[in-house]
Amino acid sequence: MEKIGIGIIGSGEVGRYVARSVVATEQNITIRAIFDPDPQSIMAARQDFGDKFVEVQSVEELLAREEINWVMVAYWNKVDNCKGAQRVSLHISPVRRWCAV
Repeated sequence: MEKIGIGIIGSGEVGRYVARSVVATEQNITIRAIFDPDPQSIMAARQDFGDKFVEVQSVEELLAREEINWVMVAYWNKVDNCKGAQRVSLHISPVRRWCAV
């Protein structure tokens, strides 16, 4: 079975906690890409998940990646960005992608 590729927007403590829980619970899920403007959050994600994901430079870059099947938004302090990411994700491909906000 092909693994479901997750893209994560926001890799702070809460985002990493949820991602760890999802990956630990579902063996067919893998983290493929992460966007976070904070380099320290990316470094923490590398400590948690190793080099299994690609660091992207924008929400748009994350959403454009073909290996992303599901997008998790964990960027609580930027509600407008989360809503924007959800709209863009649903607009790009409502069947292939959806956004958990």
